[in-house]
Amino acid sequence: MELAGNGAGKDGISSRYSNVYYKNVEPRVGITWSPSSLGHKSVFSAAYSGLNAPILQWQQIYGGVPAGYSSINQINNNANPFTTGELLDPASLKSPGIANPGAFGVPNIPTNPSFDRSQLNGQNVNYTRRDFGKPGYDQTWTATVQQQFATDLILTLGYLGERGVHLGSNLLYLNNIPQQNFALGSQLSDPFTGSGAPVDGVSAPYAGFQGTVAQALRPFPQYHLVNTGAYGENHGQLSYNALTAKLERRYHNGLNLLASYTWSKILTDTGNIIGGSLGGSYTASIQNPLNLKAEKAISPQDTPQIFVISYIYDLPFGKDKSFLSRGGVVNYLVGGWSVSGIQRYQSGQPLGFGCATGIPDTTTAFATTSCPDRICVQVLGGTDRSILHSLDRTSGTTLPASAIPMPTSLELSPMPSATNPPMSPTIAHSAISKKTSA
Repeated sequence: MELAGNGAGKDGISSRYSNVYYKNVEPRVGITWSPSSLGHKSVFSAAYSGLNAPILQWQQIYGGVPAGYSSINQINNNANPFTTGELLDPASLKSPGIANPGAFGVPNIPTNPSFDRSQLNGQNVNYTRRDFGKPGYDQTWTATVQQQFATDLILTLGYLGERGVHLGSNLLYLNNIPQQNFALGSQLSDPFTGSGAPVDGVSAPYAGFQGTVAQALRPFPQYHLVNTGAYGENHGQLSYNALTAKLERRYHNGLNLLASYTWSKILTDTGNIIGGSLGGSYTASIQNPLNLKAEKAISPQDTPQIFVISYIYDLPFGKDKSFLSRGGVVNYLVGGWSVSGIQRYQSGQPLGFGCATGIPDTTTAFATTSCPDRICVQVLGGTDRSILHSLDRTSGTTLPASAIPMPTSLELSPMPSATNPPMSPTIAHSAISKKTSA
């Protein structure tokens, strides 16, 4: 343990959790061209931008980091009982924290911080590294072509690319045992007694050490999990590529129409599109911190196909319309009506699988989640649209063990390629309305 700050018992390092990053450059550039040779009915455009993501304040971020500056004490209420009111009332003679703390078993509360370097030994600890101050960086680039086919009809085709780096993540797992020590097998559970003698050829990491062989092999054997996930870790990344098409019919002859289609893919190694403390893309923790490339997978938020159409159509009935063009009562009854709607169709988001435990016999020292590398997939159809039916070709109720082969402890497989369910309507809203004049 290192103690920040200057003075007796401290190490003279900065008290900042992480270094301040001063290179937050955010360039933006764009170009548009409409050639006269095409009658100014075609527009070509391209743009690029780089943006810094905010340093997200997770609910638990930095909580518990200032060890030595807090104290938890218990009160013994058996020898001299007191009520809650007496405990909370400063004027009460029985108030244990004010009148007579010793008689009520209240320990002396320290007034100075503790600089004991072993105060967190044997616990999970939270850690913020100096380079975690670098914020996430997101780059986007676009290219579009617009073509006007008629006075009020415009078609737009485009490409959108995005690359995000230094996103919030939970990928490091700094205190896992080295992978080559898996060969010790069940010996990893053998205990040290505190005598200092080696166990299974492994030396005690420090005098008086009591723990397992697996614990002794950790980079920091005095601690268990070293948690960086909600403490500024910024090793996540993502990529997004999309082709877009939009057809716009501006209001003409009573019809306004807008239809758009997006075909895209998101690949990431963190929990969501802006990063997060979830660990791997689908599971509570990653599979192998020694091979982070294997964590790259389709994002849980990936929606490959989206089609949206919105419209407003004035019905051709009533005064000055094509049908029943009359005034009076007829126009009051049939005139001024319109039909409008917004309909959205999209493919489903992928499903991910992870085992309940990590590598056998090393779960406590190699905190990971094993993932299947092959899943039996069937497109949803028929009357049974349950998740199990969509995954299992042979049964609608059970998933055979052969469908999810477990990887061995030394052959950790990449994340599976997920298959999205077919397109289905997710939002469909239509309305019939009537225009009225005051």
